[in-house]
Amino acid sequence: MKLKQKQIFISAGEVSGDRHAAALVGELRRLDPALSFFGMGHHALRAQGVELLADEVSASTIGFIEPLRVLPRMLVIWWRLKRAIQTRRPDLIIVVDCQGFHMPLLKAVRHLGIPIVYYIAPQEWLWENAKFGKKLIALTDKIIAIFQKEADFYNRLG
Repeated sequence: MKLKQKQIFISAGEVSGDRHAAALVGELRRLDPALSFFGMGHHALRAQGVELLADEVSASTIGFIEPLRVLPRMLVIWWRLKRAIQTRRPDLIIVVDCQGFHMPLLKAVRHLGIPIVYYIAPQEWLWENAKFGKKLIALTDKIIAIFQKEADFYNRLG
């Protein structure tokens, strides 16, 4: 009898998130070389051997008008990733930063019961936005903080 290989969905939507996610994948693979990863990222995740279903980094935008240009493409990517999570049922979901993309995705897959980790969570901690912080906590099973104030904020909220 062959055991199912553990799969992790990982998603990073911009260059710095891709680098942080790749470092995390490298460390997780060091702990368990048999782990399999798929999701969204860029060069650094690809270099770690992650099966990329999408490269959102090339569509990253800043501002109010510029995002409208890539919205159709982003919606296609969002639906593709959502469908992949539903179909492949990974053992864990890890999203990195990029809240505008990841929060709706997490909302759409939370009901599947797959554990969700948010690495480099939205900066609600910086603005002490408890309302949004509680929404994030409701969508995740664990938040991996990179700043002490971030950890303190989310710990205070539960």
